[in-house]
Amino acid sequence: MKIKFPILILLIGSLLFSYTAQAQEKNKSNVVIAIEQGDAKTISAYFDDKVELGILDIKNFYSKSQAEIILRDFFKENPPSSFAIQHKGGKDNNQFFIGIYKSGENSYRIYYHLRVKDGKNIIPLFKVEKNKR
Repeated sequence: MKIKFPILILLIGSLLFSYTAQAQEKNKSNVVIAIEQGDAKTISAYFDDKVELGILDIKNFYSKSQAEIILRDFFKENPPSSFAIQHKGGKDNNQFFIGIYKSGENSYRIYYHLRVKDGKNIIPLFKVEKNKR
């Protein structure tokens, strides 16, 4: 009986870890799909209450609603042709993603940070820069 209890604890811990990783992966995918579609509303649903937003020359901390408007304007002026993640890193509850967003002839580098806060996946940082390559 003594051996079964530690095994049970390990099993439960593994399941919780797997669930958290799967939830974060799903949210990452939702964000990627939203970027591909130029969907500022879906992206902003993941924004923290105050998000650090950098869209080209506009850089500051904004509320969710302010950030959504700024991002929506960017997507309106630069409708998506494609988006692909180029690099990702971090740990399960604290990850970053870098991708290339294309709009017509223009190419942008999008960087965002996804982490868990109070059991929810949030984006505290989202940046769009002109791609220099």
